Amino acid sequence: PGQAERARDDLHGLPSRYRQLCRPQLNAISLPDKITLAARVLHAMGLDRQIAPLVLLVGHGSQSANNAHAAALDCGACCGQTGEVNARTLAQLLNEIEVRRGLLERGILIPEDSRFLALLHNTTTDEVEAFDLDLLPTNARQRWDALQPTLAEAGDRVRRERAG
Repeated sequence: PGQAERARDDLHGLPSRYRQLCRPQLNAISLPDKITLAARVLHAMGLDRQIAPLVLLVGHGSQSANNAHAAALDCGACCGQTGEVNARTLAQLLNEIEVRRGLLERGILIPEDSRFLALLHNTTTDEVEAFDLDLLPTNARQRWDALQPTLAEAGDRVRRERAG
């Protein structure tokens, strides 16, 4: 891939003032269904106990240009799209106060200061992009900022390993 940033064609035609407002949302399901969904997902991922202060939910996608097989390089579980929407939707769901209260009634404690953050791992460049950072409270944002050197080093190491 070139040096240019990943194309964000999902934002074409959307005025910049609305971009932060247009986040994936689960508006069509009831609160009990949201709680059930959250409980199932957390259990399936083994995250229904001892939840860290910052949990990274990482989707994956690729970056290519002029490639007829570009969709095949993205997430198969996401129908040839990146995992961005799924990661962002789940992070938002798990950060909802009402959902957390419902999970607590089912015996799943998400500590009050824990936050879920959606990321996208670019499998072409081995870089990660975080979403909805503006929704994080200060302590979670500080944790995210502290992770940056580690994530940059990990990406650098894997690129060097594959370079051979």
